Amino acid sequence: MMKQVYCALGIAMAALLSACGSLQSIPAAKVPAAVAANGVALSQTRPTKDEVNSRAYEIPEHSAFVQQTSGGSAAVGVLLGPLGVLANSMNIDRLTQNMGESGKSSALYQLDARQEAMAAIGDELGRLNADSAKDKVTLKPYLMYFVADEKVGIQVQLHLRAESFVSEEGQSKPWVGEYVVLLRDALPVSTLTSQDPASLHTLRGDIKAGYRELLDEMAKDFSVGALPRRDIAWVISPVLGIGMPGDIEYNALGHMVLRSQWGRYNLVIFQNKSSYNFTNGPVPREQG
Repeated sequence: MMKQVYCALGIAMAALLSACGSLQSIPAAKVPAAVAANGVALSQTRPTKDEVNSRAYEIPEHSAFVQQTSGGSAAVGVLLGPLGVLANSMNIDRLTQNMGESGKSSALYQLDARQEAMAAIGDELGRLNADSAKDKVTLKPYLMYFVADEKVGIQVQLHLRAESFVSEEGQSKPWVGEYVVLLRDALPVSTLTSQDPASLHTLRGDIKAGYRELLDEMAKDFSVGALPRRDIAWVISPVLGIGMPGDIEYNALGHMVLRSQWGRYNLVIFQNKSSYNFTNGPVPREQG
């Protein structure tokens, strides 16, 4: 049900975009030059729940979170109005909390996103760094275990929250970029009560490989020179909510990469073709 609702909302938003202006009106997604020039470093602090998602369930001291949206439908708000939205929201929050609590004995909760990211890319951050930079872009790794449909399972998202500052109108303002990999294989919901060490070993390998893939894309963002020519599309996926417009391309592994200025700078790698759809485009970005 949720997939159909998200699809319908995505189509409606894409239609609105088409009515109000073409995909060509979407600005190219890019990291500000002043930010890219600073290089990166792993943050000494973990991301807070408010920085990630205030409605998620937090696994303390592991930089990992659980979020589910299958406990309600966006259609409830349309049918029942504001009270329906409130009731639906409360139901989703209650079920998210219950789902998070159910995993306390799971091997899944042993994973620490900060430790996994350090093991995967800690020694490789230097290739993004400028020798003269003093104020590095700080990276906060975290994991999101996301459930939009229990039949699909737990979709594992790897995140690097990038934080820096940019100068606008003579003032220094925060800049945030969200770098995400959606792993190819979803986990069965039963993983929340499993203690299978073999499955944990496999997942840990996928996480390390995912973080290395994410760093490769970040290196493109932090490189000097003109932006490459990319296609533009409106992408929908349960992990994107109603969807997101932006620049797309396929990396060396054949995975679709979305870059978007939707609210803030976002980069999302979809390892599985079935985890996303296009509702407008893709079309080549016209020469400006």
